[in-house]
Amino acid sequence: MTGRAVAGRALIVATVILALVMSGCGSKQTPPATTPPATSTASATTPPATTPNQQSVVVNLVAQNMAFDTKQISVPAGTAVTVVFKNNDSGIPHNFAVYQKLSGSQTKAVFVGDTITGPATIAYHFVAPAAGGDYFFECDVHPSMNGAFTVAP
Repeated sequence: MTGRAVAGRALIVATVILALVMSGCGSKQTPPATTPPATSTASATTPPATTPNQQSVVVNLVAQNMAFDTKQISVPAGTAVTVVFKNNDSGIPHNFAVYQKLSGSQTKAVFVGDTITGPATIAYHFVAPAAGGDYFFECDVHPSMNGAFTVAP
């Protein structure tokens, strides 16, 4: 092997190593719109386990012009829920979260999804509460973006 070939291979190896090191460093960047949707889950990286009889539902939700495209989401109790959330607001962070209203003005988090800066899409996975009732969803960054989350018994 010639000295030139060895130098060329060394340059390629150094470039690959530098790229790997740089991908783990620096500030968090939003992936370009052409990348596959990121996934956020209640259990780190996998959808919740479902039992053979457990139902699952997919809810599509869009944030655009600082508003959600729906004010009402209904799911059966104990259902494995996937919310495919599309943030169309360029440069603006949003998320999806579900809360239970308690006494007074207190709330209890049922599910809180990661915040994404648009335009971007993410799939949130969680299990709906086992207790039927009225809950609500909102963007934690912009709480005026909200709606009813109904769990049917």
